[in-house]
Amino acid sequence: MTSASAKDHREAILAELTELGMSLARDLHARALAASDDKAANDLARAFHTLSRSVRQTLALQARFERDARLDRRQAVQDEARETLKRVQAKRRQVRDAVAPLIWTEYEADEAEALSGELEAYVMGESAEEDAFLAEPLETLVARIAEALGLAANDAESPDEPSDVPRESSG
Repeated sequence: MTSASAKDHREAILAELTELGMSLARDLHARALAASDDKAANDLARAFHTLSRSVRQTLALQARFERDARLDRRQAVQDEARETLKRVQAKRRQVRDAVAPLIWTEYEADEAEALSGELEAYVMGESAEEDAFLAEPLETLVARIAEALGLAANDAESPDEPSDVPRESSG
């Protein structure tokens, strides 16, 4: 049984137990109210109390499973966001590592510092739309930013991707 079908099966059983428990609780309640002697009424009330506790526990278990499922979904979203952030940060480093040497090769310290700040602004702006940033080839990003900074586009060499950069899976 897959985890989804096991979950559905578990939920169906809990729902059925809740319905059966409630049906029996209603019956016990009516019988306790209709009891003619105190001992029978007391026994039925005790049985009702035990059964109603079981129903409450079943409902609490259902709520716990729902809460756990929400937490699992939230964790999966957070894990995906963290992975995307790691990939974006790695690609930002690649772009900076490719363009920064061009700046320092062509300009003196003061101008190079100013252009380095502009480089950072371009990298952050380009990566604002994470999916598009990650999908765009590194060479294209490097060439566009180099051109925007007034660097010779043909000087922007295509850096090799470091082995520590996570690659996007195609499946």
